[in-house]
Amino acid sequence: MRAGLDRLTLQDLRDQLLLEASRIEVDAVLEKVDGLRTAAAKRRHLLVALEALRADDIPDDLQAQQIRWLEEALAALEA
Repeated sequence: MRAGLDRLTLQDLRDQLLLEASRIEVDAVLEKVDGLRTAAAKRRHLLVALEALRADDIPDDLQAQQIRWLEEALAALEA
């Protein structure tokens, strides 16, 4: 991914690539969480993913859907 980013000169294309990578990572976390047995383990993985998503270089407004997916998964655990 880094090599691809280095070749992209248009910021919109760089943002699009980063956003797609973020979406793939969130999908992977949600799949992993589905396979975990305990609510505590699920919660821990979701919180780590949410924290990482909010701390990365992509503006949160571009990742709003991925953030919402993680927050909804957390809310479902607490319901």
